[in-house]
Amino acid sequence: MKLRPDINFKNIPKAFIDWFKENENFLLWDENAMGYVATCDINLINLDLTFIPIQFHIVNGNFDCSYNMLSSLKGCPSIVNGSFDCSNNNLISLEFGPKIVKKSYYCYSNKLKSLKGCPETVLNFSCSNNNLKSLKYGPKIVNGTYACDNNQLKSLKYCPEIIYSKLLCHNNNIETLQPIKIVYDELNCSYNNIKSLKNCPNVGTTLCCYSNKLDNDEFVKINCKEFICDDSYKKSKTYRYWEIKHKLKNI
Repeated sequence: MKLRPDINFKNIPKAFIDWFKENENFLLWDENAMGYVATCDINLINLDLTFIPIQFHIVNGNFDCSYNMLSSLKGCPSIVNGSFDCSNNNLISLEFGPKIVKKSYYCYSNKLKSLKGCPETVLNFSCSNNNLKSLKYGPKIVNGTYACDNNQLKSLKYCPEIIYSKLLCHNNNIETLQPIKIVYDELNCSYNNIKSLKNCPNVGTTLCCYSNKLDNDEFVKINCKEFICDDSYKKSKTYRYWEIKHKLKNI
């Protein structure tokens, strides 16, 4: 490894040039990988970037390129040993992004139509506020919160079946909660087109399901500590059974 190759700074925002000069001592050039190995967090937030000017390989910390105008993740590292954040850009794809992210992966508030390019395992994951119609290619294992709210999803297919913290899928067009089996913390599925809670997973804390199309005549045994729904659904057998069971538990 050597410190760095020669770089042409032409047509690169001054904010990035200043950042590079301040941090170049923490960047080592890997000739075999043809990319930089960073020994620190990489903070490229709000540097007016339309592209990432240099090629990263490994970042031994967090990599944050949020609040720019990126339309591609070319230049991003292959491995991030912390969290990766590319939120608030103009991305339509996650290709060229890292394949391994040891902590959280945030790609919310872009123009994504696909999750292709995501790593398979992350800590927390958020693809909220995009144009997604499917969760295909998303991470298979999320060891914390999974947020896919404010998209155009019709189903939760390809979402992990076990959510180890919160599942936030509100403000979509989801019709069923399949294939989710367990949510260890909160499940917010409000503002969707769900007609029945028959496929509702076990929820560790709060189930929030208002503003759906739930059948008030159905009877489903719901497992959760807090049940937030429309006032009309509170007259259903499902809610009344949960309310009685909940009160008995607290006696």
